[in-house]
Amino acid sequence: MLRIIHTADFHLGASLRERPVGTSLKREEDFIRQMWRIRDETLKMNADFLIIAGDIFHHIPPSGTIFAEFASFLNEITKNEIYVIVSAGNHDIPRGEYLKSHLTGIHELKSDKFIFAERGFREFEAVGRRSGRKVAFLLIPYIHKSIKLDISNEAIHDRDLSKIVSKILNEKVEKFIDNHQSADYKIIVAHCLVEGAICGSERRITAIDDICISRGAFNKSELDYVALGHIHHHQRITDKIIYAGSIEKVDFGEENEDKFLTVIEEEKNELKAREIELKCRPMITIPKDKKYFDLRGLNNPTDHLLSMLLNHKINFKDAIIRVKALVTPDQNTLIYEDKIEKALKSKGAFYSFIDITSEEVEYEENREETEKFEDTLRKYIEEIGVRKRISRDDVELIYNEALRIWRMQHEY
Repeated sequence: MLRIIHTADFHLGASLRERPVGTSLKREEDFIRQMWRIRDETLKMNADFLIIAGDIFHHIPPSGTIFAEFASFLNEITKNEIYVIVSAGNHDIPRGEYLKSHLTGIHELKSDKFIFAERGFREFEAVGRRSGRKVAFLLIPYIHKSIKLDISNEAIHDRDLSKIVSKILNEKVEKFIDNHQSADYKIIVAHCLVEGAICGSERRITAIDDICISRGAFNKSELDYVALGHIHHHQRITDKIIYAGSIEKVDFGEENEDKFLTVIEEEKNELKAREIELKCRPMITIPKDKKYFDLRGLNNPTDHLLSMLLNHKINFKDAIIRVKALVTPDQNTLIYEDKIEKALKSKGAFYSFIDITSEEVEYEENREETEKFEDTLRKYIEEIGVRKRISRDDVELIYNEALRIWRMQHEY
């Protein structure tokens, strides 16, 4: 029976900003640990193919330690006669036109079990050693807006560019299908934003940089599976078009998400997907029931905040904690983050930080008018968020920025 493992968005090297070195390294190890679990599952299930749909590394270039970990992982898989198939993600591709990624260096070793596409499409066929099934793959690495296309030099709006690239991909996919009629199965491996995808924390990047690909380019009966990467939220666009999602929670935009490994198995001459959950380090935002702890007007905001935190009935064990607090500008120097972090660490937290919002104290005469405007603004932005399928975290970001601009204009 043919069995394929589909994963994506390893983001090896992702860490914690402005944290002690030891803590940052432990956070990097969370991602490495997940990668080795994927190795274990791949070998245990006797898979023929391991698909990684981009963003293996978090930084360009990756550190030597991170690169060595992935090279060791790759060796463990390929020496067991399992193909590792990678379409490069935006975190894997250097922006310079003539620069090459570290993954290209591995590919130049000419291992017949490591198949990689960095720039441009790549298609090939391979026979699984265990199943004997011939599978055709079309690899589509990340397509940046700066890509050189055979189109007019005139300025092109994003919507038009999406249509053009979708048309090119549609034609490429149809040719791929025609070229591999004898294959038992035909699979696309792509790192991109597909129409209808629900974006998570990475929305802040994708909204600016991404070309949105029409679902129709991939939604074809002749294709057996489309393995996607780039969007960190695990989801099924259709039963055959699936985002594996990231292997670990990269930031707080993914706080409430579960992470999975996708297993594709042959069943009655079709490929069916199922998920295996990947347990992640918990992320917790406090408070849960409101936007922030309101510390305005307090003479000792740190002790007050500490008291509220320690009275919370939350399991802090091994968690990354974000504490949201509202203060006035003159209180910023009264918030002692080290004291808070030490207390939460004594309760078992992995690490914590305070997300501070600074506001002037409201004048009572403007309170009613302000609250009415804020409610109207929030409802409007939330409605847009639902229509555009924007994550709750990003809706909150948009709302806070709009409110900040309004207050600046009204000298509030």
